[in-house]
Amino acid sequence: MLRRILPAQGVALEIASGTGQHAAWFAAGLPGWQWQPSDAQADAFGSIAAWCAQAGVANVREPVVLDVLAPRWPASGAAFAAPFDAIYCANMLHISPWATCAALMQGAARHLAPQGALVTYGPYLERDVPTSPGNRAFDASLRQRNPAWGLRSLEDVTHQATLAGLRLSERFEMPANNLLLVFRPSQRFTARVGQDGKPFTAWGHQTLLASAEQAGVNWPSSCRNGTCRTCIGRLVQGQVRYEIPWPGLSIEEKAEDGVLPCVAFPTSDVVLTGPGL
Repeated sequence: MLRRILPAQGVALEIASGTGQHAAWFAAGLPGWQWQPSDAQADAFGSIAAWCAQAGVANVREPVVLDVLAPRWPASGAAFAAPFDAIYCANMLHISPWATCAALMQGAARHLAPQGALVTYGPYLERDVPTSPGNRAFDASLRQRNPAWGLRSLEDVTHQATLAGLRLSERFEMPANNLLLVFRPSQRFTARVGQDGKPFTAWGHQTLLASAEQAGVNWPSSCRNGTCRTCIGRLVQGQVRYEIPWPGLSIEEKAEDGVLPCVAFPTSDVVLTGPGL
């Protein structure tokens, strides 16, 4: 599956490498890639070396200690010299505290190349998708062992990715009721309310209203689908796109640079005024 997702060559960081089986397997299957294993503890580094030696692979780097919750990746030693083309994390989110999800997304956003991908693998809970009996039992057993563990909601995981500037681009169903998810960096723009307003980040994959709310900007809204017009304002600088054909603006309002932030996606840095025209 990774051959389908990734280009022929690159450098990958693996989070929570554990015993090293994944590192050895992927390094053998992806000879054009350099694989950087990591784990929160160095206890299994000998096992990683043994698996790689058995597989006869030479494209696996020395493992590093990396705690996703730490502000610096890796936790010790030399800093990573360059962004990664891929970051891979399997079976971590459900056997670690929920805080590791946000930390993984934020760290991946810091260390991914602009065209890179964060790939996660494991079981998830999905809205409108029945949870298999096996996953329900697995979730219960995890929570019994540690109340901070358990299967994570895909919606919640995707929300944390969005907050970090990543977007879910691909979802693949895998054996044993697992999912392989691919997150990619979103375009990042700067927005202001007024020329002298405080700048905030406006992500290209979400509406201006969503980015404003995340930044603590108080902008009125109601319907969030472009019909009630509560959020109408003026776009005095920059460009936006709409994913609906007629976003609740009259011809006259469009001529006056009217904008509906609840359905407008930035395609450049923007300056708004309002609310109101």
